[in-house]
Amino acid sequence: MAEISLVVTQAVLDHVSGGNANQGQIAMRSPSLEIQPDIAQLSARNRRTLVLGESIVLNIGDSGAIWLAHNREHEEDFMSLFHLLSRRPGTEMRFLCEIE
Repeated sequence: MAEISLVVTQAVLDHVSGGNANQGQIAMRSPSLEIQPDIAQLSARNRRTLVLGESIVLNIGDSGAIWLAHNREHEEDFMSLFHLLSRRPGTEMRFLCEIE
């Protein structure tokens, strides 16, 4: 199964807490080889679905980050993951994943 590392940086936390709550993002890093081509092709016009651990569903439309703005229909999943990663800013967490 594919893997990806996700992280919330301190800079993002500072930006969000500075009155920009709608601009939350989770950085994507080190995708495993089998999903690198899919990640590289992401754009506003080429969005996909990322499923983490067969349970967290997110829309992705950027090759470097998962944006809250793209995930209104999955906001609960996004915010749960964002809060988890925010506990250790700058620390990458590795997840099993699928891209649909």
